[in-house]
Amino acid sequence: MESFGAVLRHLRQAQGLTQADVAGRHLTRAHISAVERGASRLSIDGLKYLIATLHQPDVLVQAYCTAYPPEPSWIELVRFLVLRGHRDLAESVVRIAQGTLRSRPGSAVESLRLAFDGWSLKLRDRAAAAALHLSRAAGVALRARRWYEGAVSLWHSGEALVETGQFVRAISHFRRARVLLGSRQSRRALTMLGHLWRSEGAVFQRLGLHGRSRACLLQARQMYGEAGHSVEEGHALIELSLALLGEGKPAEAKAVLCEAGSILHRAGHQTCWPILTLNLGIALAEMGHHRESLPLLTEARSVPELKTAAYAALELARLHACQGQPDQAREALQDAVGTCDTVEQARRLALQGALGTRPRAEAHMKILALAQTTYHPLEEATLLFEAARYANAGGAPGWSLELSLRAYSCLKAAWPSNWPNNQDSR
Repeated sequence: MESFGAVLRHLRQAQGLTQADVAGRHLTRAHISAVERGASRLSIDGLKYLIATLHQPDVLVQAYCTAYPPEPSWIELVRFLVLRGHRDLAESVVRIAQGTLRSRPGSAVESLRLAFDGWSLKLRDRAAAAALHLSRAAGVALRARRWYEGAVSLWHSGEALVETGQFVRAISHFRRARVLLGSRQSRRALTMLGHLWRSEGAVFQRLGLHGRSRACLLQARQMYGEAGHSVEEGHALIELSLALLGEGKPAEAKAVLCEAGSILHRAGHQTCWPILTLNLGIALAEMGHHRESLPLLTEARSVPELKTAAYAALELARLHACQGQPDQAREALQDAVGTCDTVEQARRLALQGALGTRPRAEAHMKILALAQTTYHPLEEATLLFEAARYANAGGAPGWSLELSLRAYSCLKAAWPSNWPNNQDSR
């Protein structure tokens, strides 16, 4: 069996690259040389960089997991692979780790076994069971005074709870993990604090509490900046722009997106360029700068990533509808297809009903059915408000008013609610 270093050398030479080419700006030529000779071990961050550089994730990950024993940083690799769309490869990493850890008895690896068991369940869409296993993994790690490992498991447990709609419990997990990390100033601790603030911000964004989301994402941006993690800082700024758009602050969102673009450009990270272009187009459209927005949304509509392209097509349709161009809006709306979250589905249905590409009564019933699938009254109200906004853009103000009144009823029922430290107003 070839060592990881031998596999890396073979891939590099097959692509005609030097060690300096592979190292780029993130690693050093000397380190790549040491890894190839087996004199040094590559970190998970280094492996993630090589996956993006050599474009051979299957070969690199399999070789890495075969060469080195499982450790807590493998969980980070699993999450990275899921976010990159390599779900099958993530499952393979989990299976390798589970098989290796079963042959290593003792309490020292119990928390790691539980964490991988939790991820195995999560990858099979069993979020509730995954949250339980990950919470147990955190408890075992904390009893052993492995604070960072416990914080990571609490974070992943909280994210699994979000998938089941247990938002209050999820946020309590995120906050408890932040307490465990305390004032630690290491790069990995600061990065984890950024992740925790960002996950909490995503929950508030989902519930339409854009002010709270903004506050959390500003904290996340600060943590990533202090950690020197420019890529994550850029991602946090992109998400911050969405919160600002939700608050009705498109000019601020545009400024934040321009800053995110500069940071990601300096980092040589182009992966999220399409979503940045899309959000900038939306911000300009909200500011009334339709001429500047149109080419950006058109560019985002043509990207290979189907979810981003469909979202861009919907925003392009809304822009044409606002400009009194229903034919162009209907044409763009034809490309707004594919899987998406419930809020995005409601937006599509509202615009389709308003423009007449779908019977309005049918669109209305489907929107109400989507609203019933939400986990929290605030989430339901957010969905209905978004549907009302897009119905109005499509030229159906009466229908928009009806949806807005339904949203208001949901909001009135939920407010004041049992939400902790409730100080927001809508």
